[in-house]
Amino acid sequence: MSVTVIVFTLLSTIQLIYGSPPDIQDLNFTVSVDENTETLTTIETFSVSDPDEDSVSCNLAGGGTLFNLYSASATSYAINVLSNSAGFNYDSTPSYTLSVNCTDINGESTSSSIQVDINPDQTPTITHPPSAVKVSENTVALTSLYNLTVTDPEDDPMYCNLTNVNPSSNSFAMWIDTFSGNYYETIGVGKEKGVRQTIYLLGSQRLDYSTVPLYTLRFACSDSWGTSTSTLIVEITPNMYPVFTNLPGTVTFSASSTGVGTSIFNVTATDVDSSILTYSIEASNPSTSVFQINSATCAVTNTQHLKYVLNSVYYLTIKVTDGKDSTNGTLTIILTNVNTAPTIQNLDSSISVLETTASGSAIYTLVIVEPNPYDTVTTSYSVTPADKSSLFSFDPTTLKLSVNGTLDYETQSSFTIKFTVTDGKASSGPYTLTITIKDENEACFFDRTKYFTSTYEASSGLGSMDPGFIVSDHDNGDTYTLSIQTSASVFGNYFKIDSASGIITFAVNYDVDQGAYPSSGNLIVICTDTGNAMGEYTNLFCSHDI
Repeated sequence: MSVTVIVFTLLSTIQLIYGSPPDIQDLNFTVSVDENTETLTTIETFSVSDPDEDSVSCNLAGGGTLFNLYSASATSYAINVLSNSAGFNYDSTPSYTLSVNCTDINGESTSSSIQVDINPDQTPTITHPPSAVKVSENTVALTSLYNLTVTDPEDDPMYCNLTNVNPSSNSFAMWIDTFSGNYYETIGVGKEKGVRQTIYLLGSQRLDYSTVPLYTLRFACSDSWGTSTSTLIVEITPNMYPVFTNLPGTVTFSASSTGVGTSIFNVTATDVDSSILTYSIEASNPSTSVFQINSATCAVTNTQHLKYVLNSVYYLTIKVTDGKDSTNGTLTIILTNVNTAPTIQNLDSSISVLETTASGSAIYTLVIVEPNPYDTVTTSYSVTPADKSSLFSFDPTTLKLSVNGTLDYETQSSFTIKFTVTDGKASSGPYTLTITIKDENEACFFDRTKYFTSTYEASSGLGSMDPGFIVSDHDNGDTYTLSIQTSASVFGNYFKIDSASGIITFAVNYDVDQGAYPSSGNLIVICTDTGNAMGEYTNLFCSHDI
């Protein structure tokens, strides 16, 4: 058996197809990175695909050790800042060119470049810095003058402070307002952290417009990369004077019915700088202490019933002060039914009175006028010198002043008596009565009424006897002479006396033995002063036989 073998020959043509390189997708050609970007910050992401579905690996070239390529998955990559310990430095290297190379398993590769631009770090931003603020010179301590908003684009730690105050002053300070502190402000499409700084007025130095009307405050806000500065002009406004809103003013009251503590007037004033005002009464015309003002409530009241006052119009000068400047205003108080004080119509006056005026004699009568017939008038008086007050008496019914004792020119030559009259509501006085005591000549006098003496009988001109007369005279400077009263008895004719010394001698040849002359008897001795006033005293004279 034969087998037939048929052989077929198949001719085939094989075409070699080359693989496709990987495809880099979503890689930006340019990215920006802040100068202070932190380590491991992702700055760009991209994806890689391969048309042949081959496995792909990528690497990064350029940028030294500052960047690395991180594979999040087989097809997703991220470019990170690997190490920024040395820091980007815009001034030395403002940009980097990185090359991304991706190769599949068949060695097919593709590459793409990316430029990394370095953004220079920015200093803090002072948003809406003020140009000037106005501050009253009365502004109190710890007042907020201005709130300042400071932000940092990179959210760096920052601080602010006053760097200069011109002219130099310790009145200002700057710190973070604890009530606002940190906050976030919308900037474009994002949010940026900021700090609200507040400029305060301190109490270490009072503002004074007249001395320094303007201050220039310079302040700076800094982060680790730089400093921003700005300027604030603080204009000091002068204190404004307080202004009365109801003075000058006039009020009317009935004096007879206005009791103590009545509200007379409420003063009002305004002050644009201060709400604390103080009031006082600076003067009154006519002068009086009847009215007062409460320094805080500014109420004018009277300190006593107005029935006691005597004037129908009072002008009060009222002052209001804000502690620095003051303003005066006038309050006019008109009173009706005003009481009229009694008066003494015939004083002040002077009179002369003899020192011999008898006790009980009236020497002056007052004339008192009281307009209100229903008022009872009383009179008081005082005598100068006070220790002589008992020498006078006053009768309130007859209004007569009388002598009440013995006046003596040599002891007190004048007196002053002051009178005051009152109707129980008002008084007038004191009125003065000056009394001059007129000197009258007074007789000299001996110190006693009887003297005793003796001698021997002798011839005329002898028998000297000295009784030791002591003679006085109330009249200053008066002199006296002594004499024997011969008319009193015959006995007085037998003697004679020395008018100055008082020595008595015989005027006759005195001889008791003959019986013509008595052995004893009385003599009347008289002293006579220069005013011819005489004082008489008895002298007992004794004569003895030799």
